[in-house]
Amino acid sequence: SKNLMEDKLNLSASVRYDKNEYFDGQLSPRVSALYTFADRHNFRASYQNGFRMPTTQDQFIKLDVVSRLLIGSNQDLVDRYRFETNTVYTAQSVGAAQAEFNQNGDDAAARAMLEAVEFDDFKTEKISTYEVGYKGFVTDRLLVDAYYYYSQYTDFIAEIQFVQGIPNGATNDPGSFDADSDAGKDDIIQGGVVTQEYGFDVNADGEVKSQGFGVSMDYSLNGGYKIGGNVAYNELISEDDLRAQGFRSSYNTPKWRYNVRVENRNFIENVGFNMVYRWQDAYYWDSSFGDGVVPAYGTLDAQISYKLPSANTILKFGGSNILNERYETSFGNPTLGAIYYFSLTFDQFLN
Repeated sequence: SKNLMEDKLNLSASVRYDKNEYFDGQLSPRVSALYTFADRHNFRASYQNGFRMPTTQDQFIKLDVVSRLLIGSNQDLVDRYRFETNTVYTAQSVGAAQAEFNQNGDDAAARAMLEAVEFDDFKTEKISTYEVGYKGFVTDRLLVDAYYYYSQYTDFIAEIQFVQGIPNGATNDPGSFDADSDAGKDDIIQGGVVTQEYGFDVNADGEVKSQGFGVSMDYSLNGGYKIGGNVAYNELISEDDLRAQGFRSSYNTPKWRYNVRVENRNFIENVGFNMVYRWQDAYYWDSSFGDGVVPAYGTLDAQISYKLPSANTILKFGGSNILNERYETSFGNPTLGAIYYFSLTFDQFLN
């Protein structure tokens, strides 16, 4: 870290190294700059590399979720299920081939639509992120904090689904079945062999991009009142492209979120309050166990506090989602309602 221009500009850099038993070591460099103008305006910029090691579940899971069998991407499981010797085809292409055969009865055209899966080494997901931001007092009473980021992923980890022919229901003994032959392909398309669909994590080809921004503001009013709020936008730019290729991105982030709040810690002697309204956009939930739309929702939180200075005590009564508007935070989760609470806190330093 180094300060320049009479301490108005701060430059910093760092690097980190991580190593996992099954993956190559990773360096994570970061550089940033912070410029302060007129003692109340701060401009920042940064660039950093990061990574995501495949989890133990990504590597070793074996779980039947009814619609498919989730299998870890470790090479031991690839070998055990003979994915490279008993050719597997993307579920998307198998569905298209079956539709072609059922509609037109053209064996050759249907076979040509099958897309075989190639198994490359499973790698660590990497990300490069650029961010710029500002934080400062626009006026004596208005504090603003804003940022924008742009990220590029390589070796993005996503789930792909594929289908395998398993004669006699045995994945480890295909016998004379040849999934690469015309007869084997016809069996997979036309139901001449038992098939199993799998969910399997792979590294997506090319770059996957995301971006987002956020703005928060806090304004001080007369009489101790404060109002504020923030808004955030997050977008996986490459989401449609990933889905078109048959990947599950599992980004699972609403594009828009905001909250608005008002508070006064002493609007009547020893009595304070705060209220916050939170809202988030509807979004598509994409995961190994299920997919679906998580509806938009908004909640109102509120709290009233009362100080007892003579007893160094604060009484608080409040609630989250006080209007009891039922909502869910992810696909398949139970809906949530209101939570009300009362607390008594003793603080010997209360003033």
